[in-house]
Amino acid sequence: MHGRLKVRSSEEQEEAQRREKAEKVRVYRELSGKIYAKRSAGDLDDEALMLTRSMLSDNPDIGTLWNYRREILEAKIPTLSEDAATELCSRELSLLEYCLRVNPKSYGAWLHRQWVLEHTPRPDWKKEKALCNLFLNYDERNFHCWDYRRHVISKAGIPPQEEFDFTYEKIAANFSNYSAWHYRSSLLPKLHPLPNKEGGVTEEALLKEYELVQNAFFTDPSDQSAWLYHRWLLGKVDKPLALSCVLFKRTPKPLIYIVFNQPVKVTSSQPICVTVGETPVTSSVSSDWPEPLWECPIPDDVIGTADETTIMVKYDELEAPVVIKTDQQQAWWVGGVETMLFSSVLTAATSSVMQAELDSCRELLQLEPENKWCLLTLLLLMQALEPKRHHEEITLTFGKLAAIDPYRQSYYNDLLSRFRIEHTLSEVLQSFSDTSYSLDLSNKGLTRLYHTEHMLLFRTVSLSTNRLTSLQGIGQLKCIWRLELDGNQLEGLPGELAELVELRELSLRNNHIAEVSALECLRGSQLEVLNVEGNPVCELADTATRLVDMLPNLRELDSKLTKNHLSS
Repeated sequence: MHGRLKVRSSEEQEEAQRREKAEKVRVYRELSGKIYAKRSAGDLDDEALMLTRSMLSDNPDIGTLWNYRREILEAKIPTLSEDAATELCSRELSLLEYCLRVNPKSYGAWLHRQWVLEHTPRPDWKKEKALCNLFLNYDERNFHCWDYRRHVISKAGIPPQEEFDFTYEKIAANFSNYSAWHYRSSLLPKLHPLPNKEGGVTEEALLKEYELVQNAFFTDPSDQSAWLYHRWLLGKVDKPLALSCVLFKRTPKPLIYIVFNQPVKVTSSQPICVTVGETPVTSSVSSDWPEPLWECPIPDDVIGTADETTIMVKYDELEAPVVIKTDQQQAWWVGGVETMLFSSVLTAATSSVMQAELDSCRELLQLEPENKWCLLTLLLLMQALEPKRHHEEITLTFGKLAAIDPYRQSYYNDLLSRFRIEHTLSEVLQSFSDTSYSLDLSNKGLTRLYHTEHMLLFRTVSLSTNRLTSLQGIGQLKCIWRLELDGNQLEGLPGELAELVELRELSLRNNHIAEVSALECLRGSQLEVLNVEGNPVCELADTATRLVDMLPNLRELDSKLTKNHLSS
């Protein structure tokens, strides 16, 4: 038996590990106790640097200790000569490099390194760039290092093209490098800016990127990085700003509503200008938050008594006239369905590339029929090219996506809702006239409302037999007189419904409304007809009485509720 190593039993191993762990805990507590005592006492000396160095070398993620070291360095650096301060910062950078090798994804270490470089007398930013290259060779997807690299590049004055080429190298080495794709998206608008459009990218540059990203997702169809970048590229297709609709209403107070085909900012430097006849009206509306629908009040004395008055609306280089006659309560101008731009405006070159990508996606789906990223991209391409032509296939593809990716089923249902609303609006608004004020969005499987700003002129809107749980945006239906919401999943009504001052008839049959308080936003409105049949609230004994008290103009309530309340 002599000369043989003794093999410890599992119990002996566990006991040894326990003693080792207990010793580490004891040392940690003793050391941290000393450090926190010194910090409480306001000690900013070399011993504190030594103690914190010892702890951070083992665990770089203790943010409090990095903060303490900053306090010490802030006190020391101003008292030293330039050479001495440079030497102190150099030692700190050496410690940080060691700590980052221990944990390359330490938030505290990367942030502290940035702080030290900002406070050293002679920072070497190009050396820092080399360090970033080194760590990105260890892990090309270390987003902490990518974030730090962007700061370094801005300080070092490295040209964007050089960094753009670097992202290509990293992507070519690994298509799954999401950080490189993201960095590329921030550089592209700087290198190839589209004139007069913030964040825009020239078509030529976009076409080259389409080719690159296509190579990526054909190499690894299951990786999401390239698909997400491709989706970003699709979103960069230029959509020119346009006015979609302008509505003037005399009552209850003169107002003009302006609808754009996309959200815009209205500020003092870029206002909405309104001219009534020859009289300019100062618009006080402004917001830094982009909106597609804007409301501008018009002073009563400006309209005048002329048989016909032209109201001109201008924003930037856009303008639209509205002609109102003396006997009219409202007048409107519609720019045509093409101004709403539910699909992208594509040049021949971009259309050709996207059609080729569409064909490639179909080819890829033959090999990967349940690849959700390919299916989603197929949808986006069909919608960007010819949504009307591909209507049936788009609908079927949404259903397939929801089936193979059930965790995101609600997301796909919302996207399908938007597509169906866009399709219906496009068809209805193509033939919109003075006599067609109805919009039928019933039985569409809608889970969410979209583009309600483009429903501004409709008097009757049916949203029945859908799956709506929310009515967000309903307040933009400024002309609505009858609203049908039967057969949804509504538990209450939003406060913005009170903004619909012309609403007279509301049908809420077969929803999930259980309390009269859920209809509180209707109090004091001009509502004349209300139907709540089939809701749990009907089971409450005082529902009818409370609704009649709430709605002074109500003349017709669901018959089951009004036998004993309105007959008298």
